[in-house]
Amino acid sequence: MATLLFDYCVNLSKKIQGVSTSALQEFDASLLTCKREENGELLFALYADNKELSIWLPIKLRKLLTIHSNELKREQEGVRGEKTKSGLNIQTFPPGSNVHPIFETGCPELGRFGESIKVDIKSREDFDGILFALTKMFPDLEVRNTMDQKFKKNISEIVQQLRARKNVILCGAPGTGKTFSVAPAAVQLVDPSMDIEDRVGVIRKYRELVEKGRILFTTFHPSMDYEDFVEGFKPFRDGSFNIVDGIFKSICRRALREQNLLNDLRGSLATARNIVKVVLSGEEKEISSGKVVELNLYGNDPSQGLAKTNKKRETIFSSQISKGDVILSASGATSVNGIGIVISDSLTTDKTKFSVKWCYAGRPISVDDLCNKTEFNQGPSFEILPDFNREVLADRLDVPFLLVIDEINRGNVSKTFGELITLLEPDKRQFELSEVSVTLPYSKESFTVPSNLYILATMNTADRSIGSMDYALRRRFSFYRLVPYPVPSADFEKQLFQQVSAFFVEGVNEDLNTLRRSKYLSEDFKPEDVWVGQSYFFKEAGRNNISERFKFEIKPILEEYINDGVLKEDARGLLKAIEEHVEIQCSPQSR
Repeated sequence: MATLLFDYCVNLSKKIQGVSTSALQEFDASLLTCKREENGELLFALYADNKELSIWLPIKLRKLLTIHSNELKREQEGVRGEKTKSGLNIQTFPPGSNVHPIFETGCPELGRFGESIKVDIKSREDFDGILFALTKMFPDLEVRNTMDQKFKKNISEIVQQLRARKNVILCGAPGTGKTFSVAPAAVQLVDPSMDIEDRVGVIRKYRELVEKGRILFTTFHPSMDYEDFVEGFKPFRDGSFNIVDGIFKSICRRALREQNLLNDLRGSLATARNIVKVVLSGEEKEISSGKVVELNLYGNDPSQGLAKTNKKRETIFSSQISKGDVILSASGATSVNGIGIVISDSLTTDKTKFSVKWCYAGRPISVDDLCNKTEFNQGPSFEILPDFNREVLADRLDVPFLLVIDEINRGNVSKTFGELITLLEPDKRQFELSEVSVTLPYSKESFTVPSNLYILATMNTADRSIGSMDYALRRRFSFYRLVPYPVPSADFEKQLFQQVSAFFVEGVNEDLNTLRRSKYLSEDFKPEDVWVGQSYFFKEAGRNNISERFKFEIKPILEEYINDGVLKEDARGLLKAIEEHVEIQCSPQSR
C-alpha cells in the first residue's frame, strides 16, 4: 500500500503548479520533496518504504492541517458546523530526528523546519485529506489528484471520437490496454461527471449500466453471423422455428425507445404552456423512463405524491396545470433527474391530480443556468418557471446506449452486419438529415439505427485475420490506435519493458511519426502493430516477482513472433539474454 500511495503522490507532484519536485530512491526507500520554485522553500516531503508512507511538514502547519482535514471529514459526512476528530495520525519530531538516513541526502532542509510533524498515510482517504489540507494551506498552488496522464488523455480522446463518429475501433498490439479502456470510456460517454481515476467506482458503474441494458458486450468469432447479430430463425423445444432478435437489433430497440421518448419531450418543451419544477417524496421519487404515474399535487399523505405544503396556495397553483405541460423533478439545488409530460387534464374535480409520463430518467442534468437560480433553489415544493430556457434543456437531453464488440476482426464483419453497414454512418441514423431505413429479410420490418447508439470495438493488430476488415467497413469506423508506453508506476517494470521493446523499436517514445524500427523486426510488419504492450509488465498480487509473467506470458508471445516471422531469427539471442537477466534479477541472492 505504501508503494502504491507513494506512486500516486509522485504522479500528483507533477501537477502541482509553482513547485519544483525531486525524487530520491535509495536505501530501499523513496523520498519526494516539493519546493517553491521562486525561493526554494520546502513545503513538504513525502517518504515511503515497503512498510509506510508519510508526509513531513513544518510544526507551524499542524493546526491548519488538523482543521482542514476535519473540514473535509465533515464535508464528506454531510455534517455542518460540527467538530469532528481528525482520523490522521500526527506525530511531532524535534530537529535532527528524521527516521531515515535518506533525509540527510535528499532533504537536509527538513532540519530547518525546527520541529517537524510526521503524518502517517494509511489509506487513500488519508491521502485525500492531506491533499485537501494542502490546497487550503497553500492557496497559491494548484494541487490536483492525477493518474496515469497518458491513459487519461486516451480515454478523453476515445470519448470525443465516439460522440463525433458514433463508431470507434480501439486497435493495437496485445497488452496495450484496449479492453481495459472500454469500461472508463463507456462510463465517461454515459456520465461525463464520473471520476475515471476511481477504478472500483468505474467498474461498479459499468456493471450497473450493463444490468440496466444501456451497455451490451459481445465478442466476435468466426462462427458469428447475421442471424446471431441482427435477426434470424431459431429452433424452439416444441420443434418450431421463430424469428428471434439478435444482439444488435435488441440494443437498437432499447435505444430507439429512449430516443422516441426524448423526441416527444423535445416537442413538448417547444409547445408546453408551463414548465413546472416539483420536489417528489415517497414512492414517487422512483422515476423510470416511459412510466406513467399519477402525481397528487396535494394530499394528506405526502408519500402519495409531492411534498405537502400550503393547501390554498397549491390549489390555486394546480389549477394552472394542463395537459402538455412539462414536469421537472428536482434532484438537488441545481439539477433535475427526471422530466415528464402531463398527458391528461386533471383526474379530480379539485384539479390536484394529473397523469404524468416520465420521458427522461437518468443522470442529473444541471439546470441552474436555465432559469432564475434563486427561484429554482429556494422555491416551494412545486413552482412554475416562467423564464426557463427550453431550447438549451432540449439540447442537453441524451441517453446514450453502447454496444461493445471485443475482437471485432475475428469475425466476418461484412457477413455479420449485412446490409446494416450503411446505416452505421452518423448521418444515416434515425432523425438525421440523410436517414436511411432498410427492410429486414426475415421479419420484413422497417429498420433504422438510432442516433443515440454508439459502437466501441477492439481489434488486435497482431492478429493475421485483420485482413478481413474490408474498406467499406473501415470507412464507417474511426480507428484509435493504442501504443505501448512506460507507465509512471512503482508496480511497473520499466527496465524489462524497455528490454522487450528493443525487439520492435529503437528507443521508446509515444510519437508514432518518430518510431524507429528495430533491426530484429521483419520489414513486413509495423512496430505499432505487434509491439508487446505495457499491461504485461505490471507486478501482480500473489506473484513474488515479474519472472513468472515473463516466463509464462511474455516469452511465449516473443517465441511465437519468431516462429511466425514477425521477428527475425537472430532475435533468439536477445530473448535468451533477457531471460537470463530476469532470472538473475529475481533470484533470492539478488534480493
